Amino acid sequence: MLAAKRNKRIKECDNNSHNTCTEKCEGCVCVHLKNLSQDKGSRKYGILLKDKGANEPISLDGTGMPTVFFFDKLDKDSCCIFFRFEDMSGTTPMTTVWKTFIVDCQSLSGFVISEEHSDSLIGSEF
Repeated sequence: MLAAKRNKRIKECDNNSHNTCTEKCEGCVCVHLKNLSQDKGSRKYGILLKDKGANEPISLDGTGMPTVFFFDKLDKDSCCIFFRFEDMSGTTPMTTVWKTFIVDCQSLSGFVISEEHSDSLIGSEF
């Protein structure tokens, strides 16, 4: 359903001859992650992500412990956000393997970021 709404909005934007189309990636999480994408120092702060309808942050290692993501980039055309995360599963001795996690910002209901960095997300809008 969400994808159908987004595709309809994209089609309406493509057919708009007056160039008054709004941003394709709307919503609280998308807007604030877009703000984060404009901050050059954002790649060093850990982020916990929460899917819509989930009670706990995303865990990719199967233990239930939240995965700490690091912002990489935002694709404004597709609403995809690219994160890096450290995968330690199955490596002996423990070695760092960095992987990429791609998610549509519209499928997220929230995120947690380190406190030192929260001011740049809010900006001067509030």
